[in-house]
Amino acid sequence: MPNKVYKCPACGALREAMATQCPACDFEFRDALSALLVELNEKFDSLRNQGLSASDYERLSIDVIRKFAIPHIREELLDVLIYIQPKALDKESAVRDAWSVRQREVIERAKMAFENSPKTMMVIKRYEEELDKYEKQTIRRFWRRLPLLVKSLIVVSVLFLILLLAPEKDTSKEAYAIRFNKAVEKGQVDKALKYISECPEMGPSISTDYTALIIMLLDQDRVIEAESLYKKMPYFTSSTTDKSAIRAANRRFLTYYIDKGDLDHAQAYATDAESLSQLIRIFLDRSDIKSALSIYKRNTTKLVKYDVVQKKRVVLTDDDVVANFIKANTYGLK
Repeated sequence: MPNKVYKCPACGALREAMATQCPACDFEFRDALSALLVELNEKFDSLRNQGLSASDYERLSIDVIRKFAIPHIREELLDVLIYIQPKALDKESAVRDAWSVRQREVIERAKMAFENSPKTMMVIKRYEEELDKYEKQTIRRFWRRLPLLVKSLIVVSVLFLILLLAPEKDTSKEAYAIRFNKAVEKGQVDKALKYISECPEMGPSISTDYTALIIMLLDQDRVIEAESLYKKMPYFTSSTTDKSAIRAANRRFLTYYIDKGDLDHAQAYATDAESLSQLIRIFLDRSDIKSALSIYKRNTTKLVKYDVVQKKRVVLTDDDVVANFIKANTYGLK
């Protein structure tokens, strides 16, 4: 005699009566309801037996639905999911709405509990899609039942509220400076450029982030935009400007052009002894003495200074090769 055939309560797949687990979705079959569902059924039976009015029964039922604790055990979660779904898809009522809200919570917890079980996840997502579809249809039905005048009033009211509650954009230089600094901190390069375009004079408070933006542009190989900002330099002349940030921008340009092999452009950003020494060393390594000497002669005061303690001129570089080159080409410097 063949075994009797049943359906899985989770996915509807056929299974044999003696099976302990669904072959389609891995749901574990149990003969008894979970303790939570037994408790819920008992509470609803008690309410029905009290002879309450329809409004009181609805109110107390919603209270029960809102307060029950969602289980953490995987099998009990599936029990609750299956138990609630038809109630959440029932005819429109406040009770149905309460079940729908709790079912959403159960679904989210079930997603986490069964994230490594693809078959069960398919069932959970199917339940979620059924809820979404039902609620969209409910909204459409409600909207279709409304008179045209009411619909028009709703649309006009929503637009009015949007205009009324939308905050007026602060266009002061201080407000733009705050937006600009936040954009740079978050790495939002294009947004920061937009703020500069809209408010070119934001004040010295953006000086450090202005140079940071230049460096970010170079890191993205957007050298034309970086140079455009650098040449304007509206914030570099401020007494509050972070000089180390400016040096960082210069050195980033220097490195960028050296890496590209464009030493002519690199020279424009060699502004201190360290960067000048770096360029001279490159030319010396290439045996291009003429170029190395040209850089030194144009920048002698940045590479050599008079030390009042030692009472003599000293070379301002730690590179021995460059230091010896400078000494060899400077009268009276040993």
